[in-house]
Amino acid sequence: MTNLVIARPQWFANAHAALDQAVADASGWSDAGLTGMSDNDILARLFDLNQKRTSA
Repeated sequence: MTNLVIARPQWFANAHAALDQAVADASGWSDAGLTGMSDNDILARLFDLNQKRTSA
């Protein structure tokens, strides 16, 4: 697994991007997707989503 992360072949990068997009869609973020979001923006949205789900 480490070698895949280090070498990052194109098929692996594509699979990772598809998984990221599936998570974005499942979280209701299909408006922006993850490609244009910073890590901080993604973490803030995840935190907000978690807060909403735990208080419901």
